[in-house]
Amino acid sequence: MSLFNLNNKSILITGSSRGIGKSIATQCALHGANVIISSRKLNACEATADEINTLVGSEVAFPIAASISCLLYTSPS
Repeated sequence: MSLFNLNNKSILITGSSRGIGKSIATQCALHGANVIISSRKLNACEATADEINTLVGSEVAFPIAASISCLLYTSPS
């Protein structure tokens, strides 16, 4: 019995190349979601995506290098 059905869902998980983010991405993929693996380093994203795809047995994890820390917020004047 599965508590979650994430079939036909796509999920962007920041910081998902390691640690808690990686665990969340892995579990989402195992429950049917396509996951976007995102962190600052592309090679770490690719390695995690490959690991998840091998575990799941299909292409469900996609690496994207991105840094959200460089986004600036400007308050309206």
